[in-house]
Amino acid sequence: MFDYIKDHWYGKQTLARSFWLNFVVQNIVVNSLTKSWEPPLLILFILLAGYIWGLVGTFRASARYEWTNIWRILTTLFLIFSILLNLTWIYFGVFIEIFGPSIANNSSF
Repeated sequence: MFDYIKDHWYGKQTLARSFWLNFVVQNIVVNSLTKSWEPPLLILFILLAGYIWGLVGTFRASARYEWTNIWRILTTLFLIFSILLNLTWIYFGVFIEIFGPSIANNSSF
């Protein structure tokens, strides 16, 4: 198991396995788990570490391909989109958590 985790981290797995199994399936499972219950902070940090592991390993696996390969380009664009989307969710989650109550209490909005 440790070899599998290490091989993915260093990009030694195929791009298909890295992307579909270690990134997409992992994110589907994590998203379905976090929608059904609100995990404690420690579990959220573990899930974040898993997301970073999947992301870095998939980036490194795609780096082994030529840029002329369409799958490398599409994978890289998808991963960048995923990062931007997650940063947006984090930003607005923090924004709503901090400013939500004051916006709701302000009747001028």
